[in-house]
Amino acid sequence: MSDFTFVSGWAGRADLYPEFAERGEFLVPFVDHAPQDIAERLLCGGGTLVGWSTGAHIILRDIARLAPLYEQITLVAPFYIFTRCLLTGTVEKMIANMERFPERTVRGFYRNCGIRDANASWAEGAVEPLLDGLRFLLESRAQLPAEGHFGNVLVIGGLSDKIVPLSEAVGIAGKLEGALYRSVSEGHFMPARTIAGVVHEATGRRIL
Repeated sequence: MSDFTFVSGWAGRADLYPEFAERGEFLVPFVDHAPQDIAERLLCGGGTLVGWSTGAHIILRDIARLAPLYEQITLVAPFYIFTRCLLTGTVEKMIANMERFPERTVRGFYRNCGIRDANASWAEGAVEPLLDGLRFLLESRAQLPAEGHFGNVLVIGGLSDKIVPLSEAVGIAGKLEGALYRSVSEGHFMPARTIAGVVHEATGRRIL
């Protein structure tokens, strides 16, 4: 059981969120952990659970079981189905580019997320897990539970998100009974301090 767990997104290494990496357990899908391994790890429960992008999606896939196991859960830029946000052809093009130009592909993704000056050179040595992640995003589906209360869940959407439309976060919050919702003037990537500020404002909980 961990007091703080952060599940990052595709290509979401710890240097994007150093504050959260220092705060507690930091899980990077595909590059460090397979999604099924993350899902099993999360069943241990804990204090605060935060997921960004694909990390939020992995949590959302099992939200009915996870909600009772945590004091507070925050879903940042979550989505049901990634190809509702980016066309299948766009993801397939990312796969083709990833095979030939991994650093350039990750750098382009960062740019679309609103991340500036992040190192993408590491992608040259992580091509296969990053490809696994893109293939996962083509196929993965989250289905929200038909019943249950989710008063300990906060959903955050970015008003300028170019990857996941704000409507995804709004729809997810609306279908999780009791969940809180907030929007922020950010893109797909939201700085740790922004996330922490929203969590504190909405729930009174300090995570940084």
